[in-house]
Amino acid sequence: MVTRDSQTKSVEKLTDKAFSRFFLTSLLALLVALGALASTTYAWYTNSISGSSTLTAAFYDISVSLEEAGTAVTAQEDGSYHLTAGESYTVTLKRSSHATAEKGYSEIVLSGVSHFTEQINDGQITFNIEPTTDTDVFFIPQLGTCTAEEKIANGVILH
Repeated sequence: MVTRDSQTKSVEKLTDKAFSRFFLTSLLALLVALGALASTTYAWYTNSISGSSTLTAAFYDISVSLEEAGTAVTAQEDGSYHLTAGESYTVTLKRSSHATAEKGYSEIVLSGVSHFTEQINDGQITFNIEPTTDTDVFFIPQLGTCTAEEKIANGVILH
């Protein structure tokens, strides 16, 4: 026959056993966390970079060919090109050979108004400018994809 005292002792021992498991599991988790913290701290303070590590941003540039009646027009000091009213200019834009980025387009500022070309990747865009007044035109390379709705393509004439 089982007495009440023996039942109480088995319940207490079971409780002691559960507490021991809980305590040992917590102690093991604490030791693992401290080990991870010590490893991370050691790695943080002993890490070094050997050699030179240079990060270079992508660069996009265009080459501009601007001609009036077969004669090349040269850029002014500020990078703009002076256009004379009533003349017809042929413009060819290409991705520059020293550009590191592959995708880009050109912003064309003509008489203070910005126009945008289609993508100029490995091809070229040729169009004409026929100004109605004497003006300067700027060709500004832009990295990425143009989101403008109206884009200059081959054969377009700007006024």
